[in-house]
Amino acid sequence: MAYSANNISESQELGSGLSQVMNSEDIALGLNMGDIDGIMSFADRVNDDTVTSFSQDFFIESTVKQEVLNGSKNLAGKQPSVEELFVPGVSFAVELQGEQTGSCAGWAYSDKLKKLFVKLEGSCAFTVNVECESNSPMPYWYVRAMLVSTVPEFNHIPIQRCHNHRAKDAPKYANINMHVIRCQNGRAEYVGYDGGALFMERCAVRVALEDNKATLPLKFMCQNSCFKLAKLTGIVFTLEDPDGNVWGRRTMPIKICTNYRRDKLNEENSLRSSNTPSKHLDRSRTTYKRNRIAGKVSSSQSASGMCGKRMKREQISIEPCRISLTLPSPRMAKRVFEAAIGMISNAVLRTHNEQDKAELMKYIQTIREERSSTLDGCSQDSELL
Repeated sequence: MAYSANNISESQELGSGLSQVMNSEDIALGLNMGDIDGIMSFADRVNDDTVTSFSQDFFIESTVKQEVLNGSKNLAGKQPSVEELFVPGVSFAVELQGEQTGSCAGWAYSDKLKKLFVKLEGSCAFTVNVECESNSPMPYWYVRAMLVSTVPEFNHIPIQRCHNHRAKDAPKYANINMHVIRCQNGRAEYVGYDGGALFMERCAVRVALEDNKATLPLKFMCQNSCFKLAKLTGIVFTLEDPDGNVWGRRTMPIKICTNYRRDKLNEENSLRSSNTPSKHLDRSRTTYKRNRIAGKVSSSQSASGMCGKRMKREQISIEPCRISLTLPSPRMAKRVFEAAIGMISNAVLRTHNEQDKAELMKYIQTIREERSSTLDGCSQDSELL
């Protein structure tokens, strides 16, 4: 039997609307887009009071499913987020393999900071596990690992390798030399492109799960200090279905550095000191006690004592030495002359021998004359090196 396009369209709209309120068994029993009689029979069943699809339990289940659908959003055209996402019915766990400190691999995890510290080109492995309820909406999963700034105002900045570290890559890595994260999993694929800012455009690594599990051995090819403004970063793991919908998100703060142990200790000490109440000293009371212990000292005695310390003299050894320098700019030459005059002037002030003073002053006069003859006609404001 042939039907017009309008009839087919109306049937599809009816099926779409009814599918939002009926369970899958009802739909399979009565909804057949090519059979109007089937649709009418299905509509009669909707009007039947014995249908269990409209029970309170069904509406509760529908509410939970709706929450799942709201959380499972496609991030195409949006900025990546570092906020963790937990979807009802889907358990998404990401854990570090091994002990909290991997001395051989070059990484350390801080329980106090909840942060990972790893050296440049260091590796650490993550295990991914997904558990779903029996009515799981998707049997196939992907996990995406991406480096994102954890500071909201810099979240829009894509994090990629600096040009210095890119230049060190072998030619075979030319297609992925902008990726900070490398993955040694055989199912890994590199997504995103150079300069991509939105979620689907960002440089990341994507791995298909097998039996709802995966191991991600990750290697980090650039340091946080290379990222300029976006120096505070985190690894964002997102659980995705084949259509790109996100069903879970986990974030682990990370710092990629040269000395990961030192940086971990420094940040933990900084956290500890910030949590320790500061001790305020009563300086007026301290000064009063110090004055009582020292006794009464006249202002003239105090001033003469201080002056005596500042005017401490010493014997100056004069050993003439002539040097010849060629400097890259007149401005730099001027600075060298001024530094030499300053050092000799300091020696004049420190010596108590009038004969030494006179001889040192001759050196100063000679340097001044040579400075004038050397820099005469040169622009001393030329480029600063």
